[in-house]
Amino acid sequence: MAMQKYRTSKRPVIELPITLTEIIMELAGTIAIFSMILLLGKYWPVLPEMIPTHFGFYGKPDDWGGKESLLFLPVLGTLMYICMWFLSKYPHIYNYPIAITEENAPVQYLIGRKILNWTRTSVVILFGYIEWVSIQAALGNSPGPGPWFIPVVLLFTIAPIIYYIMKAHKGEK
Repeated sequence: MAMQKYRTSKRPVIELPITLTEIIMELAGTIAIFSMILLLGKYWPVLPEMIPTHFGFYGKPDDWGGKESLLFLPVLGTLMYICMWFLSKYPHIYNYPIAITEENAPVQYLIGRKILNWTRTSVVILFGYIEWVSIQAALGNSPGPGPWFIPVVLLFTIAPIIYYIMKAHKGEK
């Protein structure tokens, strides 16, 4: 019996040009990744062996570990950024809140790609900030991210989703 290839979706596969917003987000994310690496290189020699590895709800350190744990943020951030960059090349495979047609595909794909780019860039920037705060707390220059950190993280993650859903339904066609 011959194997048949089934297309899991009847969505159109189209090429979309990269927008200026996406270029700016790409630059911001790339700068954030390199900044994390440079920051580690600069402070590594003066960091104590034990650093804060977790901050409680009010932004105070509540767990400590070896300074090697700081390597996790730039490594994970870079891997996530690269994976999401590859994923951004295939907007036809994303989940959408509306049916995708030939007519609305360009608008919906662009909205989906932009939200993915926003997510990957904002996460890398947040990782960079966490790395900075951890280094400053380890050196005794800062108590931690402070109580405003959680609301800002929520704003960075929830607001784009709400924006996306509104844009998707508005550009539905």
